Amino acid sequence: MLTFRPEEWDDRLSEQRRTSRESSTSSLYSIPQTTTSTIPEKRRRRTGKRDDRTQPKAVQPLPRRPDGTIALPVTIGRGTNEVIIYSIGSVVCDREGFHNPRYIWPVGFKSKKYLPSLTTPSKKTGYISEILDGGNAPIFQVTPEDSPSTVFSGASASGVWKQLLDQIASLGVTAKTHASGPEMLGLSNLAVTKAIQELPDADKCTRYVPQRWLDQSQDPYQDQENDASSPLESSSLYIVHEQPSLMDGSDRSL
Repeated sequence: MLTFRPEEWDDRLSEQRRTSRESSTSSLYSIPQTTTSTIPEKRRRRTGKRDDRTQPKAVQPLPRRPDGTIALPVTIGRGTNEVIIYSIGSVVCDREGFHNPRYIWPVGFKSKKYLPSLTTPSKKTGYISEILDGGNAPIFQVTPEDSPSTVFSGASASGVWKQLLDQIASLGVTAKTHASGPEMLGLSNLAVTKAIQELPDADKCTRYVPQRWLDQSQDPYQDQENDASSPLESSSLYIVHEQPSLMDGSDRSL
């Protein structure tokens, strides 16, 4: 049996208390250190994504006629990403609601995308997307060709397309219910982005951050301070003129 003198017992108690205090202090400061180290990393990733638009990208421009106008209609994308562009529209530069740092919303822009029909889900029909003048901000409108009285509209391109996709999914058709509105309209396509940036008054959209291109001689927003040594990102685009058979508005089979 071990025995301790009173002074030895006091020493052991003091040692235990000191060890306990050090342990508590250590765990107290370990959490903020871990949190602090992860926040800058997340911020760097987000900032890099935003700054990506300033990196020059290769792009195959939309085809043009001899007079310089865009040869419309034109089909962009492949497969489920295919969109037919009918009109690029015109820039509204005096109202901030018609652009943001990433997109310019040209009034009169018009495109079409084929998806399962709301009236005959076993077939596909064209859905016409339009950007209308809503006063202080654009109105995004989508109308199925086989049911023109059914109109989806709202202040958000993604919100309008979500309404439509949710309704298609409710018919038992396998379809995604989350989609980028600009992608569904065709606005996220680099060739379309370039065409919009080259429209009159596009350079007056003060909040918009223009995409830079590999061929800077054709870029009205080029920064003369940046040279070709900047990192480049290429983007493959499939662009063809629309065939007459796609213009009749008839349904397509799935």
